[in-house]
Amino acid sequence: MRIGSVAAICAVITGICSCDRNIVPEGWLSSWNEMSINDRPVKIVHRIPGDGPAFGGNYFTFLRDSCGVGGAILNYSGKDYLKDEGEWAFFVDEVRRAEDAGLRVWIYDEEGYPSLGAGGRVLEKAPELEAKEMVFDSSLPEGQRYYVRPSYEYTHACNNYAALRRYPDPGDPRTMQVFTDVTHEATRRHLGPDIFGKIESFFTDEPSYMGVNLGPIPEKVRNTVRVQDEPDPGKKLLPMIPWSEGIDKDYAERYGEALDVPSLFGGDSESDKVVRQRYWELLGERFRSNYCDSLQKWCSDAGTLSSGHFLSEEQIIRHTPLYGNMLLVERGLDIPGLDMLDTDPGAWNTGDCWLIASLPESAAYIDGKRRVMSEISDHNQAVLGDGPATVEAMKGTAACHMAGGVTDLNLYYPTDCGEAFPYRNPAAYKSYSEFVARINSIVRTAEPVKKALLYYPAYDLQREFIPETEPLMDERNQSPTMQTVIGSTFSTGQSMAQAQIPFVLADYLALENAEVQGNLLKIGNHGFESIVIPSGVTLPEKTSGLLERFRAAGGKVLEASPKCTVDEIIQKVDPVERINPRNPQCVFGKFERDGRFVYLLLNASDKAYEGTLTLSHGESVVAVLDPDTGSVSTVTAPVADGMAGLPVKLAPLQTLIFVTR
Repeated sequence: MRIGSVAAICAVITGICSCDRNIVPEGWLSSWNEMSINDRPVKIVHRIPGDGPAFGGNYFTFLRDSCGVGGAILNYSGKDYLKDEGEWAFFVDEVRRAEDAGLRVWIYDEEGYPSLGAGGRVLEKAPELEAKEMVFDSSLPEGQRYYVRPSYEYTHACNNYAALRRYPDPGDPRTMQVFTDVTHEATRRHLGPDIFGKIESFFTDEPSYMGVNLGPIPEKVRNTVRVQDEPDPGKKLLPMIPWSEGIDKDYAERYGEALDVPSLFGGDSESDKVVRQRYWELLGERFRSNYCDSLQKWCSDAGTLSSGHFLSEEQIIRHTPLYGNMLLVERGLDIPGLDMLDTDPGAWNTGDCWLIASLPESAAYIDGKRRVMSEISDHNQAVLGDGPATVEAMKGTAACHMAGGVTDLNLYYPTDCGEAFPYRNPAAYKSYSEFVARINSIVRTAEPVKKALLYYPAYDLQREFIPETEPLMDERNQSPTMQTVIGSTFSTGQSMAQAQIPFVLADYLALENAEVQGNLLKIGNHGFESIVIPSGVTLPEKTSGLLERFRAAGGKVLEASPKCTVDEIIQKVDPVERINPRNPQCVFGKFERDGRFVYLLLNASDKAYEGTLTLSHGESVVAVLDPDTGSVSTVTAPVADGMAGLPVKLAPLQTLIFVTR
């Protein structure tokens, strides 16, 4: 079916011949056919299941040869975490054998999650580093209503699927000193220089501030989760915010005035909002400096990389209390990442998947990094009882990621789902791995092309956020301004995704280093033609001045409505590349490599698509690469008025790559 749809992509399609090899260079084609280890996905393996006959006597060669993966993420997995020398020996042997099998190796830095607790070892060595929260209790007398207490009950540390245990403060510089000593340094010491020298990256999993009620996990699940630290059932539920030791002193030193704590819990005046914005900005800087930058420096000094993902990327309302500024924090990893629990490509542009991916993709793009990681699974399908996702859905979800810029797919997918699900077996897994490798062989070293910015309203989120007593599930209990800003940001980003407009999120801090050059807004080496501002935002003075200069130079400074639609965003941005007829479930990515443009296009729907992709140049012959079958062919794109109209036919869940000279 796939081969037939490619063959029918237009009336004239031929196998690629020698005269057309200048479209797709020999080196590209060699990588396309080779599907190297570096281009393949990585399997998360918390503990190998053994080396029995089912794995041909060697689990790691089974992963490489039968499942087609390029690497493994491994971790110390003993019960007495980081203390049992026998378990350390088992872990060292795992890493050595994976390397001997030619696999890339990452290290998972935690027992379960959230990272930073080190299975309780950090607080065991330094109990004074336990996370704190400031709370407000209106029942107390004046002068006693605001106080600091340990932050555990009601928080993510006490409501997750791994373990209930107390958590340290990521904003305290001493915390990372202890954490890297008991985890990273211990790993390097046990592995020794030869084995450790091949470790590609460390994986950090959902570190965050506490001090916010995210709601309990389902009771039937909670009863199965290990309890390491018993919660206090009598602890009073109060409005709370994370509190890091010395943050009030930092505030006073920077702003020359005492921190007005009541403003952090309420107040609609401009002075209240200024206090909140300054406080959350400081907390964000603390997290970035004391967690991300410290980890990045340790990894750099050790000759490896920092990676991982953060918590609740999909819920904008949570970004402030968890991180102060999530985009700032995302930028602090060598390979920023995301967590995708859903293997449903049809929900990518129509749900919130685009948002989850946009944060790390934007963080990398702003700082000139190319690699972006995704921890990916079909958790949602399994929880809903739908059974494991099909390999077609797995491939479609991978293409969605890679169209936006993801390079590293770290898999929780099981290699075999048993007789009840025969469509998920090692052969299907290998097909998926090779699909990923073919796409990466073309785009991994290519530069994503993104000419539009979407303003990420960290400044407004900081100004407007008011702590709540009940679980923070959405923005409905926040101010009308907060609701407008979040609603407009989400609808605008979603409409840009559905309109196939590649974009980058940029906050006020990223724009502080931007310059106007000609009619472009330059951030680092990237030039942007337009920036879309969500409705309801308050721009900092410096940002406002920059955008006025950009507008005066001919740049597009566009204001979105509270409920921005696809029609509105297309009219405002006026993108050159357009898919006609429109299809909100077509996922689109544009790249540039060696003077060529590369277009990755996925039909994420369950219906066939036929239409035209307009190109911004008069290229009449375009190479067509199918990452599923490995076929390479050409298509003629008619040219009119200097624009090429590329005919496109896509089966349901089909991905094609187009390359132009």
